[in-house]
Amino acid sequence: MEGKVYICTWKKVGTKYQVWLKKNPKIKASARTFEEADEILAGEIMEIAGDGENVREYLPPAPESSKPAKLLDIAIVHVGGNTHSRIVGEDKHLFSGGVCPHCGTFLGERTAAPLVIDGVASGYDGGFVWQKPFQYFSADFLKLLTPKERASFEWRPIELQRRSRKTFFEMIPRETVPHVAVRGMPFEPLHCPKCQTIIGLHLFQKGTSIYTYVNRDSLPKRLPTCFAVGEAHNFKLAFIRDRWLELAGRPGARGLVSNKVGVIAAADCDPKPKFRRHPGR
Repeated sequence: MEGKVYICTWKKVGTKYQVWLKKNPKIKASARTFEEADEILAGEIMEIAGDGENVREYLPPAPESSKPAKLLDIAIVHVGGNTHSRIVGEDKHLFSGGVCPHCGTFLGERTAAPLVIDGVASGYDGGFVWQKPFQYFSADFLKLLTPKERASFEWRPIELQRRSRKTFFEMIPRETVPHVAVRGMPFEPLHCPKCQTIIGLHLFQKGTSIYTYVNRDSLPKRLPTCFAVGEAHNFKLAFIRDRWLELAGRPGARGLVSNKVGVIAAADCDPKPKFRRHPGR
């Protein structure tokens, strides 16, 4: 199976970075930069495990080679399963406003209709529905969360077309911390002329693994250990990084991978980023 998540660790010895698998330190690599060492390790995993799409999750977190100068020192990550599923049957009944015929975005509120998906790959305690606003996690993962953390979401059972030993639940946030664009960074989200939805308020930029940002003023004054970031139809499960490090690699968190969330001051948010017209589907 390709695309598995491998828990790794690292340290800097002299002028070189050393990286290796936590469960098998013999699978290792070394180079002058972390990025080079990580790339070599990816190749080693591919050779040994036959996984050409392996994902390395580092504990402690990988060093940032570069980052926006105005990034605030608040460590948050969003977490999800590194596998995806597809909806079985019609999907327009899943939201009260149906589906936009131009861009395919779900409109309105989530209905009571159950989510039915084709299945979940073995070895994963979470995943997402391809190009749709659905994140799901296993019952085993929910057991790792505290009652207070679970209470920030509605956890709705999902139906699987293929049999599975695990039970999975759709994650529905009760509220979210919205994504923002950053002044001076090349955000060009899509704008749908039909439903007026803004799609994809994020970017991929060389030299940083951070491609989603939030406004510090939008965060709760008492930051919970677990919450949601994003919009009503594009959200992620987020953790304070130290809390995620307690869970990463444990039974119940298999196949889950984290990505950093950048926290910026209100003055550095771009309230009117340049939009591109959605070409339609």
